Amino acid sequence: MRYHAAPPGEWLHPDDTTPPKGSKILMLNEGGIATIGLWQIGMAAWMPLPKVGPELKDRLRNEGRLK
Repeated sequence: MRYHAAPPGEWLHPDDTTPPKGSKILMLNEGGIATIGLWQIGMAAWMPLPKVGPELKDRLRNEGRLK
C-alpha cells in the first residue's frame, strides 16, 4: 500500500492554542493517527477541519459529485 498525503497543514499544540470546546476538529493522537471529533484529553495536537473552497464546491455540484 502506498501512502498519499496532502501538503503539511497547521497542526496546533493544545498548550499554545486551546482547542475549541463543542466543535468538531481534526485531532492527532499519540500514535500519529488523525481522528475527527470533539477534543479529548490525551490527544497530541489539533487543527480545524479543512474547508472546501467555493469554486471546487460549485464544480463538484455541477458534476453531480456533491449535493
